[in-house]
Amino acid sequence: MKNHMDHPEAEITLGKAFNLPLPDGMKLIGMEQGNPYCPVLNPDYVFENERFRDMLTFWIMGFRALKIIGDPAAGKTSFVEQWHARLGLPLFIVSCHENMTEADLVGQLLPQENGSLKWCDSPLLSIYRHGGSVLLDEWNNMNPNAATLANAMLEGYAVTIPHTGEIVRPHPQARFFATQNPVDGKTVVQGRYVQDSASDDRFMEMHVDYLKPDLEKQIVFKSLRKVDKASSDEALLLTASKLVDVANEIREKFRSNEVPSNAAFHKPMSTRVLVRWAQLTVGFRTVKTEKPANYAIKRAFSGISSDMREALDELVTEKVG
Repeated sequence: MKNHMDHPEAEITLGKAFNLPLPDGMKLIGMEQGNPYCPVLNPDYVFENERFRDMLTFWIMGFRALKIIGDPAAGKTSFVEQWHARLGLPLFIVSCHENMTEADLVGQLLPQENGSLKWCDSPLLSIYRHGGSVLLDEWNNMNPNAATLANAMLEGYAVTIPHTGEIVRPHPQARFFATQNPVDGKTVVQGRYVQDSASDDRFMEMHVDYLKPDLEKQIVFKSLRKVDKASSDEALLLTASKLVDVANEIREKFRSNEVPSNAAFHKPMSTRVLVRWAQLTVGFRTVKTEKPANYAIKRAFSGISSDMREALDELVTEKVG
C-alpha cells in the first residue's frame, strides 16, 4: 500500500531552493515536486538567515523534535510549511486542543464495510512508521496528560499499539515539530498550558520574532509591485516603509497592551495580513468615504474588536496620512 513517502527522491540545491546566497555545494536530499502531501510552495516567502540556520542545523544533525516558540502571527507555522515545500517533503499538520485523546495522537480501530475492525494510524504514528514530518500546531493548547502519550515517539522508543500488539519502531526520517506561543510574559495567550518537563525536554527549542523591518519592507514592496504598475519604485518603497512601521507599532502595542493606552490592541499583525493590507490599499484607492489605507486595514485584519478597529483607524491616520 502506498504512503506519503512513496515519491521519488531529489537532490535539492539549497541556495536555489531557498533563494539565499549559499555555496552551490550545499545540498539536501528531498523529493521531486508533486508529492500531494507536500505543502504548497509560496515563491514569495523569505527565509530569514537565523531561522534558516537553526532549522538547517536541526535537520542535518538528525534531531527528531523541534519546538518553535514565538508571539502570535510571528510566522511559526508558515516557516515549517515552506521549509518542507522547498524540499518537496510531506508534512502533516495537527491542530492541538485540550480534549485530544489517544486516538488523536496514536490512532484507532475503525469499522470496515465487511464488519471487521482495522487499525488506522494517527498522523503522528504514520510519520513514526514511514518517515516524514508532523507539525503539532499550538502544542501548549494540549492538556499535559495527553501530551505525555507522544513522549515515546518524541524520544524514539519502539511503540506498542495496545489494540493490536504491533510494535512500531521509529523511521530514521521521522521528525516532529511543535509551535507554541510564550507561556509567560505580556504576550501570554489565555488557556495555554505549561507542558510537563518530560515532554518539553525531548525538543530542541527555537525562538522566533517578527521579520526584521528591512526584510519585511522588501516583501511588502514586491507585493505592491504586483498590483500597482503605475507608481514608481520610490513611491512603492515609501508606502511599504510606512505600512511596516504601522505593523511593528501594532505588535509593540499588543505586547504592552496592559498599558491603558494600548488596551485595544488585542491582536498582532502578521506578515500575511500586512501584505494583504498593502495590496488592498491599492485595490481600494478609489474609495471616497475615507483614505484607502484606513479603509483597507479594516478589511485585511479579521477577528478584531470594534475598539481595535477604532484604534487602528487613528494609528493609520497618524502614520500613513
